[in-house]
Amino acid sequence: MNRLRVGIPLLLLFLIACAPTTTLAPTTPTTVTPITPPTPTPTATSTPTPKPTSTPTKTLTPKPWGDPDADGYSTYFEDVWGTDPFTDTSFEDLAMLSGIVYAKMRVSQPFEFADMNETFYQVARLIDIDDNGTPDYPGDDHLTFEVVLFPYAKDRTKPMEVDQFPIEPGVYPPEVQKSLISYEDDISNITPELKETMLAIVNGTGEAYSTPARTDVQAIERIMRWNSTNLEVNPMFETYYPLYGTIVRMRAGDMFEERLTRWSTTRAVILNAELRAIGIPSKVYMHVDCECYPYKENNCGRGGGNHPQNGAFVGNHWVIFDYNGVNPRGTPYEYLVITDGYRDNNEAIFDKWIQVVDTPRVLYPFDELIHTLERRDN
Repeated sequence: MNRLRVGIPLLLLFLIACAPTTTLAPTTPTTVTPITPPTPTPTATSTPTPKPTSTPTKTLTPKPWGDPDADGYSTYFEDVWGTDPFTDTSFEDLAMLSGIVYAKMRVSQPFEFADMNETFYQVARLIDIDDNGTPDYPGDDHLTFEVVLFPYAKDRTKPMEVDQFPIEPGVYPPEVQKSLISYEDDISNITPELKETMLAIVNGTGEAYSTPARTDVQAIERIMRWNSTNLEVNPMFETYYPLYGTIVRMRAGDMFEERLTRWSTTRAVILNAELRAIGIPSKVYMHVDCECYPYKENNCGRGGGNHPQNGAFVGNHWVIFDYNGVNPRGTPYEYLVITDGYRDNNEAIFDKWIQVVDTPRVLYPFDELIHTLERRDN
């Protein structure tokens, strides 16, 4: 047993001595590149990295007849005036714009304040309505108001394309369609013969034109040119002028036949009936003069004339057309101010129109009809 105990350690030493020897190379320090953790995906509670932003360019809204700033002026009107449709615009702001005319006026009936603010040509603000009238007409009301005129504003709407006249009434808003009706004994009445002539002119089936008018505005311009060529002057008007109450109850065709076509009233009445006959809503606007003459000592004052002009509903709003192409806003000395839009003789103010136009000045002086209290041209 003792030999075995001695032999085992000797055997272990012999095996160790015979094992191959491995020499380790010296260890070189290793440089570890740190790993950048991935950018966390934004969650509902994390804030994403903000992206570069740019200030959007302000343009017309998709609906030009909207009012995004709720200041009472449509986007289209503000675009014409050069104001910002996205920022509140006050009457005072408009009164300070370059190129406008500001006035304060007092006028007699007829007036309809809503009609004074339905075009881009002017904006009115009511000051007072009184009933002190005149010595001859004590019940007559008078309107005192401020107005901002835009004499150089131009319509920018695209004319409506038309395949056939008359235009279908359904293309117009319901409240406008009443300005398409031809009433008996009214400014919209027309003879069948004259209506046929108007339709031939705009549809290109008459002698004047061989091709149809393609838009509503082109049709209006055709009729106005035809009127300027075919309306004759009645020599009687050098000393006589038919009463307005007579004019409005005559059919437009009868005016041609009797040559009752001397002044603006008859021509505006005729054009009104002609436009309705081809399916374009029309009315007659009463305008009064805002007179200021720099060469007068009291350059603004009492008096002035009135001038009917036609309003046609084109481009989704009312646009002024004059029977002979006069600037819708008149001249720098006598700018025109809309006081009423006449549609038919069922309106309460119909008698006032007759009174204003037909009453001799000796009974109803223009001093009481129109009074420009103040005017400023920017």
